[in-house]
Amino acid sequence: MSPTKTTLAIGNIVLAAVTVLALTVAAQKRSIPDPIFREDLHPSGYPQKLPHQSLADYTDLTFLSDDLILVSLNERSFANSVEPLDTDKPPSRLLLFDISRKALLRSSERAVEKFMGSVHATHDGSFVVLDQSGIRVCSKQLECGPPSPIAGIGPIFVSPRGTKIMAGGNAQNEQRLLDADSLQTLNHFAFGQAAMPGDTAVLATRGTQLYLLRDDTPDKLLNFRGGGLRLDAQFLSDDVFATYENDRTLVGVGLDGAIRYRILILPQWSLTDIVPAASGSRFCIHQQAHKVRGTKLSVGDYPKTTSHLDIYRIFDTHSGEERFHLQWDPSPSSSRDEVNCS
Repeated sequence: MSPTKTTLAIGNIVLAAVTVLALTVAAQKRSIPDPIFREDLHPSGYPQKLPHQSLADYTDLTFLSDDLILVSLNERSFANSVEPLDTDKPPSRLLLFDISRKALLRSSERAVEKFMGSVHATHDGSFVVLDQSGIRVCSKQLECGPPSPIAGIGPIFVSPRGTKIMAGGNAQNEQRLLDADSLQTLNHFAFGQAAMPGDTAVLATRGTQLYLLRDDTPDKLLNFRGGGLRLDAQFLSDDVFATYENDRTLVGVGLDGAIRYRILILPQWSLTDIVPAASGSRFCIHQQAHKVRGTKLSVGDYPKTTSHLDIYRIFDTHSGEERFHLQWDPSPSSSRDEVNCS
């Protein structure tokens, strides 16, 4: 069985790919996650945050393949800023690392929208970038094609295998389903009808109801909440999607609408990220909490006197079996973190 890799992007020391599965004859045992790659990004332009500095960090991290990691250093300062809220200035730096060679392969500067999720991997080493002119398809040579304009500036969501993109909706306008290679529009979703792309289907709301949409098949009403302007559901693979049964229970659901498994989580609003692997075989749940006393965890505003925790859990997509669990305190040097699966 091939290992799962989790990448953590952390303020000062930024990359750590972690192997997570150790199989024994009798049972599975979790291995200790030893980092196989570390890189200090400050020499490459990651800023040192100064006291009382109004610095916003939109840095993104994504696997282009099992060994290639793309980092976009994407920050802006609000101190004396004359830029509008929606902007792609100042330019961002793209860094492509090969973790098998433990090396920086190449870097470049380009405009990237100051918004989380403005850089996404698609497939076969390609990725998309969002800037003020629209969406661009880029290669692992860090060369990008012409922009495809979209209504409003983001957000963009990419299907697990990277063949479809859902773009738009931020400025009270429609979302568009796009082909990830040609950026051709495949479907439209009016403002208020939140949608999320899969590679073979789409999840979308109508009012407060959630529907599954597939070509040549009647739209299927699902017995789950929609989630408002941003969908509380996303695909994990071609045949499984994740959504919330309640605030503390995430469920894996088949395309027939039947629940396959339930996973207990911290409250959904504790900065929950669900990140599927491109293979469709596993996914990560990332949440944030802090220690109150002993091993007791709490969520919400983080008191300065307690330990901040990032919690990473990796699950099998089709069984819901937990494969890996890591609680990690990024302080004192960390300002933010990312999680990505490969």
